[in-house]
Amino acid sequence: MGERATVAPFAFLFPGQGTQFVGMGRDLASISPAARRLFQRADEVLGFPLSRLMFEGPQEELIKTHNAQPAILIVSLACLAALEERIGQVPPPLYAAGHSLGEYTALVAAGSLSVEDAVLLVRLRGHLMQEASERFPGRMVVVVGLDEITVEEVCWETGAQISSINTDDQIVIAGDHRAVARAADLCALRGARRLIPLPVAGAFHTTLMARKRAAHYRIAAPTLSPCPHCRRLRLAYHVCPHCGTYKGRKVLKPET
Repeated sequence: MGERATVAPFAFLFPGQGTQFVGMGRDLASISPAARRLFQRADEVLGFPLSRLMFEGPQEELIKTHNAQPAILIVSLACLAALEERIGQVPPPLYAAGHSLGEYTALVAAGSLSVEDAVLLVRLRGHLMQEASERFPGRMVVVVGLDEITVEEVCWETGAQISSINTDDQIVIAGDHRAVARAADLCALRGARRLIPLPVAGAFHTTLMARKRAAHYRIAAPTLSPCPHCRRLRLAYHVCPHCGTYKGRKVLKPET
């Protein structure tokens, strides 16, 4: 008694788009005052009841990128808030990381980005990606059971693209509908164990999104943004290392 408990090393890993569903966060809000406060905070920042859309749907609205992204971010942070409410202050993890959108959540968990800034940024990001998806329609499919070289060969043959590599044998392909359909068929012929369509609005992490990338950087850049809120955006020093999605390197300073 009286000895300080030893905490095993751990990391925070946050999900990206495709994990949204109607009812997300509803059970958590019913049992956690901290989670409820976070949902209310997000609703106030965004100026509309995002939490109602998350809890009640409809699915066709929730799946839209500009709704799904802030919804996933805020539910992830609500889980963290509920954890701290239950066990007290959580010690800094070894790393905070996230898949795509989840990188913004990781920056909040690492203490570099405020909840308010993150919610507004991913809402803006979602609008840009939704616009790109409507102009250049596409889809995403998870390929399970093939290695990267095989999937890359299939993409060269069909015009699809590798959008992310989850594990050595779980690779996400994306592109326009016809290219991805052809690629999925070829992957099945070459031995893929499963092909899982993702419930997202477009072909993310592909060249179909490239035309909107520059616009996102202009919005996020404090000195260039036409948005008064984003012009005030500042990143703080991390309380724990953030592991970047693109290069997988730990980051401690906001300017890096």
